[in-house]
Amino acid sequence: MHKRKIVYIVSDSVGETAELMVKAVLTQFHKEEIEIQSVSYVENTKDLQDIIKVARYNDSIIAYTIVIPSLKHYLDQRAKEQGIIAIDLMNPLMRI
Repeated sequence: MHKRKIVYIVSDSVGETAELMVKAVLTQFHKEEIEIQSVSYVENTKDLQDIIKVARYNDSIIAYTIVIPSLKHYLDQRAKEQGIIAIDLMNPLMRI
């Protein structure tokens, strides 16, 4: 049985920007079915711990639009430690 792939969209706000970006990429480049799960209004590291735990268990990817520096740093660090791909969709553009 082939496990369905999941992309977790994580945001410290609504998350609609990330969802639109992920859907655009998936529509354009992926023929297989990929599930999208959104987690909005992330406010603390406990929320991120739960997401990382589930993403690790499911061998998933996290795409995020977190701009709160402490939460962004925590997610980047913990995802790296756990071997999870975590893609920052906002901060590279914010540095321009």
